[in-house]
Amino acid sequence: MRFLLGYPTSRVAWFMGIDDRTVGHHLRRGKERLRVKLGLPDDRKKPQYKQKGE
Repeated sequence: MRFLLGYPTSRVAWFMGIDDRTVGHHLRRGKERLRVKLGLPDDRKKPQYKQKGE
């Protein structure tokens, strides 16, 4: 619904009877599963830690 119909998260949540945050959770998990299955690189930003002396 979110990607095919362009509905906002709140509308999808209302239709499914779940919380907005739960819709977001399922979207993130689904994207991650697709990324892994397709063998795509992980584009999420990782925290940059400075080493001692920098």
